[in-house]
Amino acid sequence: MTQLISTILEKTGPCLSSVLVEEMVKKSTINSVTARKQVSRAVTTGQLHCVDRLFPKRERFIYLAKQYSSGRYWRNLTTALLESGSAYGLALSCLRARGGILKLEHFAAACGSPIAMKKRLSWTTVLEGLVQHKMVRIVNLVSVGDCVALTEKNDEAYHRAIPYLKARLTTESVLMKAVGQWVKNTGIISYDTLRTRETVTSDQMPCVSSFCFDISAASYLNPLLQFTKTGETRPGFFVCDLLLGFTLSLQHVQPFLTKCRSISSLKNSPRCLFMFIANEYSAEAFQALKQAGIIPATPESLFGQDLAEALIQLQALISHMSLNLGENITAVDEIMSKLSRIEGATTQLQGDLFEYIVAEAVRMDHPIVDVGRLCISGDGKQADCDVFARQGNARVTFIECKGYKPYSTVRDEDVKHWIGHQIKVFRMHALREYSGADIAVELWTTGKFSDDTRARLSKFKEQNAINQRYSVNILEPHDVRNRINATRNASLIRVFEKHFIDNVFKVTSRNTREPFRFAGHDVADEYDF
Repeated sequence: MTQLISTILEKTGPCLSSVLVEEMVKKSTINSVTARKQVSRAVTTGQLHCVDRLFPKRERFIYLAKQYSSGRYWRNLTTALLESGSAYGLALSCLRARGGILKLEHFAAACGSPIAMKKRLSWTTVLEGLVQHKMVRIVNLVSVGDCVALTEKNDEAYHRAIPYLKARLTTESVLMKAVGQWVKNTGIISYDTLRTRETVTSDQMPCVSSFCFDISAASYLNPLLQFTKTGETRPGFFVCDLLLGFTLSLQHVQPFLTKCRSISSLKNSPRCLFMFIANEYSAEAFQALKQAGIIPATPESLFGQDLAEALIQLQALISHMSLNLGENITAVDEIMSKLSRIEGATTQLQGDLFEYIVAEAVRMDHPIVDVGRLCISGDGKQADCDVFARQGNARVTFIECKGYKPYSTVRDEDVKHWIGHQIKVFRMHALREYSGADIAVELWTTGKFSDDTRARLSKFKEQNAINQRYSVNILEPHDVRNRINATRNASLIRVFEKHFIDNVFKVTSRNTREPFRFAGHDVADEYDF
């Protein structure tokens, strides 16, 4: 490889072979034929690397070994693919918009490709192609599941993404509940047709005209209605994608734009009301969405400043759950209170934020406390510890947290998984990392146990009493309450009581009345018009 090629790639970054050849001709006396031969020879000998067979006219994407997987590499590759009209470019764009990683089951909606369509690559084909070309990997992350991720040089890098990914997913889940509640209450959609990406069954996935979305629902609003030749009513659809945590550029929203334009161009496609929700857009992205007839919404524009700020606070809080709660206990209260008006939101957040409460409760007698500790056994098995507490090298404690609303039942399969998998990993992790330390495993819950679960726990404790591999402690609601009270932390106690004990849904009467004629009869209570 000539020094010229290296110098050009250092300056321009990874680029298409045609761009590289053009620059070589500009900066030397060689012609284009010679330049192409030099590039081809350098690729063949391994001096240069390339992405091949994804571009028209036998183009290749050329890069130096040290440039692989850099920010510049992904940016230039995505741009080159998008400019060539490639579905792979849309897929890379959706990944870059989400920090380089997203859940596998969300890829179909995010990537902009259909389930199946003539002359279009399906999302499964796109994913297979990306994996084949080693642009992405399918990785399994503890407490998240299978994810599609941009290929990183170091496998351990994926674990750093867990708290940020969990924070985004949790926040978006809350927002989806709010959006679902809003479109139902306003009558925009047919009440029972709402589907979200969190729908469990495949036949209820939010899809319209072979494209998947985060949210979809049939709508009988007049502008969306169509009528068949036989006079039958054909509903339109409300469809929505959302992405929180970032300011989105035009590239980032391109997959959604492509989906919407494709649906609109299809013969006999239903009429749709398209909406995208993000924290913020670039001017270019905002304008492109508006021009395409898409609503570029934000949480603030839909639900007001209070809820928007609560979502931002929530995402930041979950992203840094290892931080000391003492400074954030007020924020937890504020977030839970602001989001309580969203049906189901508080219940969902109880599980995540209960870990905070437990961490602060054990901090009084454990100098080292960590929330969301990844534990790995000697044979490579992984388990996520909700709260990890350590007393020097003398004792380590692994706490499983099950925060539920009052009277809810802890799932037996969760307890079975804790006993059968997690505890084994915790023990092996402790033996390897904290040799000689006493090991304790604890289960804290604000819910109740079924008879089967209680029997399972009793059997487990009896077996452990024989083996004595670790100490076992099960804290039910009254035990948890006593531990919280023992901290003498007034703020902590108040938040726990408010959001985990006194959690009865309250309805406020508005005392409104029917319209009456102000200047009419003497009796004001007569509703006669």
